[in-house]
Amino acid sequence: MKNKLKVFKTLAWYKELKEEQTKAKMLHAKQVYQSLLEEKEKMIKEKEEDLKDLQTKKVLTAEELKAYLERLEVFFSEKEQLEKKIEAQKRELDLLLEELRQTHQEKRVAEVLRDKTYRLFYEEGLKNFYRQMDDLMMLKRGK
Repeated sequence: MKNKLKVFKTLAWYKELKEEQTKAKMLHAKQVYQSLLEEKEKMIKEKEEDLKDLQTKKVLTAEELKAYLERLEVFFSEKEQLEKKIEAQKRELDLLLEELRQTHQEKRVAEVLRDKTYRLFYEEGLKNFYRQMDDLMMLKRGK
C-alpha cells in the first residue's frame, strides 16, 4: 500500500508539472498572438496616415500615384501574410487550450487516486492500531 501511495504521489506531481508546462506554453502563445495583433494594428494605422498624407496633396503626379499603388500592393501582401500568421497562432492557441484541459483533467484524476490511496493507507493504519489495542486489552484482561 505504501508503494502505491508513493507511485500516486509521484504521478500527481508529474501531472502537475505537465499542467504548469502547458500553462507556460499557452502564456507564450498568447503573447505572440497579441504581438501579431498589435503589429497588424500598427500596420493599418501607418497605412491610414499614408492615405491622409496623400489626400492632403491636391495634385498628384503619375510617379507619386504609381509609388503609392506599389506601396499599397506591398501593404496588402504583408497584411495577408500577417493574417495567415495570426490565424495559425489562433489555431495553436486552440490546440494548447485543449491540451491544457486534458492535462488538468489528468492531474485531477491523479490527485483523486493519490487522495483515495492515502485515505485507504490511513484507514488501514487505523485498523491495525485498533486491532493492536484490542489485542493489548485482551492480554491485560487475561492476566
